[in-house]
Amino acid sequence: MGSLIPNEGKDPQFAQLYIFDTQNELSNRVNAVQPDVDESDAVDNNIVKLLIAMFDEVNPIVKTFRMAKDKMDNGETETLRIRLKANRRTDGRQYNLPTASEIAGLIVGDFSADLSSRDLIIQSHDNNLQHVSEIHPLLMALQYPLLFPHGEDGYHPDIPLVMLDPTKSYARKTVSMKEFYAYGFMHRYDSNPALLCGGRLLQQYGVDAYSCIERERLLWIRLYQEKLRMDILSGIEDSYSRGDTMGSQFVGNMDFPHLFLTFTCNSKWSEITEAFKDTVDTNAEDKPDIVSRIFWMKLRALRDDIKKKKNLWKSYMHVIEFQKRGLPHAHMVIWLGKEFQSNMPHIVDCIVTAEIPDPKKDRQGYDVVCHFMIHGSCGLSAPSAPCMVKGKCSKGFPKDYCNSTATDHNGMFLYRRRNTKVHSPKGIILDNRYVVSFNQDLVVKYQAHINIQICTHGKLMKYLFKYLHKGPDRAKVIIERNKKNGNSSRPINNESGMTHNLSDVVDCISKPKDEIQAYLDCRYLSAYEAFWRIFEFPIHERNPAIQRLIMHLPGKNNVTVRDNQPLSTIVNNPRSKITHLTAWMEANAKYPEARKLTYQEFPT
Repeated sequence: MGSLIPNEGKDPQFAQLYIFDTQNELSNRVNAVQPDVDESDAVDNNIVKLLIAMFDEVNPIVKTFRMAKDKMDNGETETLRIRLKANRRTDGRQYNLPTASEIAGLIVGDFSADLSSRDLIIQSHDNNLQHVSEIHPLLMALQYPLLFPHGEDGYHPDIPLVMLDPTKSYARKTVSMKEFYAYGFMHRYDSNPALLCGGRLLQQYGVDAYSCIERERLLWIRLYQEKLRMDILSGIEDSYSRGDTMGSQFVGNMDFPHLFLTFTCNSKWSEITEAFKDTVDTNAEDKPDIVSRIFWMKLRALRDDIKKKKNLWKSYMHVIEFQKRGLPHAHMVIWLGKEFQSNMPHIVDCIVTAEIPDPKKDRQGYDVVCHFMIHGSCGLSAPSAPCMVKGKCSKGFPKDYCNSTATDHNGMFLYRRRNTKVHSPKGIILDNRYVVSFNQDLVVKYQAHINIQICTHGKLMKYLFKYLHKGPDRAKVIIERNKKNGNSSRPINNESGMTHNLSDVVDCISKPKDEIQAYLDCRYLSAYEAFWRIFEFPIHERNPAIQRLIMHLPGKNNVTVRDNQPLSTIVNNPRSKITHLTAWMEANAKYPEARKLTYQEFPT
């Protein structure tokens, strides 16, 4: 947020449009966002004029700025500030309409003594920008006036938490930021229609909302990471040992996984299209909240299908990935039961298919596979396809024909791909060499791209788990100053080939100083990921859960010490000395049957 009056020779922008040169406000607003465009892409002046009139009538923040303009025009004061108050006397729910007297005040002359540090003070002349806190209730109303035309309150830390069960004691008394935004994105009859129909503006708002949530969380970690301390029990007893106290850890081994499955969201699912069938010019990208919810429902159904087939599936794990180029998808690793492991070469064709179904015998399967499981044109016929790298398909298409499933010299499975060409619904001849391997039951049931691979070979282990745990998507960003000042741009190194040009950036990103800053640096946050995390859907899941078994010497187990906690409460607590390892040893001493199980086998 800048000053109320622009510097000499500068055009008004942002809040200054309400104060300065209001006779030309319409043209100033249009020029601020689109100075040089073709007439076909130009902003409609009539729409802007109507929006200005609407905000003047209903938005209390706008009314405050107009009051400041009247005082300045009347020559009542040269030194004027607007104070946007952070504190509220009401409950501050998102869709309550604040009044101008409650949210703002005009300050003439010196600052008053009761100014809150969380209040926003906008001065008439100020060369410095000031940061609007993510916990200021008017942050989103100032940033997105089209989504909050009445200047509705956003999140602030004093929103009371409704106690659902008055007989229980709740640790928190106020609503968290994540809970507030998740509540606001629910579709209700009394919800804000402008917000949920915001289209691309809704995408931006969702990303901003989660950025605020994550910034608040990381700020808490930075400020309070010393509130919780991990120490060795014997060190506490001796009152001197502090520092690196992590004991060696033993993680139970698992066999090689057997199946690797990728499940991609289908934006044409009927549940998604039904949500905006009555909305004009809306697609799935404009409803990231709906897409995220539907994909999570479908993924849970797929997960439940795996759980129900206990005779086939032994365990699984999955992670959710959000790419820059498309919809969310899940990567799943599956371990089969022992009876299937020993018979794997003979059951591959029952699990994985790489051929187009016969349209005369299975029309439904044929239609679904042609729509979802055919690799796009590439190679010599389409050298500019996204999969083409150095003149070859990076996905290995077209595959070789194979009359029966076999393994190559490395032990990799070659799926059956017979030379049986068929015509697609569009009249194009389809070839089994371009079929992405799939499980027909799953593809037909879920109407989506579900790629499945046999991955029993040891060479795939490192690739699979590195792929599953590669972390968030990243973007290459070029930070550059205003070209008018003659400053050159400089790139920031990271892991992706995507480049954003950001002009008028005052400061550049410094080298990461700690793990929190490294986590934020150049991370690419999509709208789908923002809504997924706001709704608190899990990013990864394992079934059954894997327990990490700790190894430690006597009295060297880790204990948690809270800030200002008396050490006597830990030393005198018998539970401080109990760990998984000591409990296993105690069970061995008491029960003869326990002595037949190793530490790793004991949880079974």
